[in-house]
Amino acid sequence: MRLVAMAGVILASVLFSLTAWSTTVEPDRTMKETKKEKNSFSLTTTDVKATVGATANTWVHVTPGKGYKWNLEYPAKLTIAGVPSHVKLAKTIFKQLKGDFKATEKKASVKVAMVGTSAGTETLTGKLKLSVCDANVCHIEKADVKFTVTIAP
Repeated sequence: MRLVAMAGVILASVLFSLTAWSTTVEPDRTMKETKKEKNSFSLTTTDVKATVGATANTWVHVTPGKGYKWNLEYPAKLTIAGVPSHVKLAKTIFKQLKGDFKATEKKASVKVAMVGTSAGTETLTGKLKLSVCDANVCHIEKADVKFTVTIAP
């Protein structure tokens, strides 16, 4: 009986030490959470002024911040949302790996072509998914894109 009690105490001690050990294990340092950094890139667009029936373009430009470079291997993608009222877009989805981006490590640009269909002004919006890299890691980023289109008769 004494042997059983002693075995129970030893088992309880082992289980307690295993539980304590499992709660103090260090996290895996190779898994790094990427947080959006304010200075990792800047995005600029140009507004469009055209007439009905005329072809017009806007550009979406991304410039990596200091210490960053554009990731030429990432499948960056620009998607223009919705159906515009005053223009017909040549396309609404632009993909870097399909050749829609003009890109170097210092800058990436996307030309959004359109034709004016009716007079008026509207704001077009979209989402850009991109990647910029610093010396240690590449960051996947998302950005809202917005530009104004004014079509005269």
